[in-house]
Amino acid sequence: MNNQEQNKNQNRLTRITVSIPAEYQFKKNKGNCLITDISEGGIAIEANQIFVEGDLLRIICNPSKHLNIDIWCKVQNIQGRKIGLKFEEISNQMRADLEYYIFELLDLNKKNKHESFHR
Repeated sequence: MNNQEQNKNQNRLTRITVSIPAEYQFKKNKGNCLITDISEGGIAIEANQIFVEGDLLRIICNPSKHLNIDIWCKVQNIQGRKIGLKFEEISNQMRADLEYYIFELLDLNKKNKHESFHR
């Protein structure tokens, strides 16, 4: 593995801890969940619903008065009630709005766009 690949493995998009009430839609089920972290690539939620890796969910929320999130996400990993989701289907406008919102959170928390990551 060269240095560039090694750096890529050790850095990931910074995750910002949040507490955003949201709604999930899965097949014909709807329920409440809590977004616990967010990055440009995805979110983590806590929910009282059983999911498996690969499930496709729709997440809807209003984290600020200027942003309405309505995004399709794919379940990447599950740790108890905490579910890691990767943004799957997202419009260019939604991506731009989300990137701006995350940039504001990064600035507020004095964090960089990428963070160190060690498995």
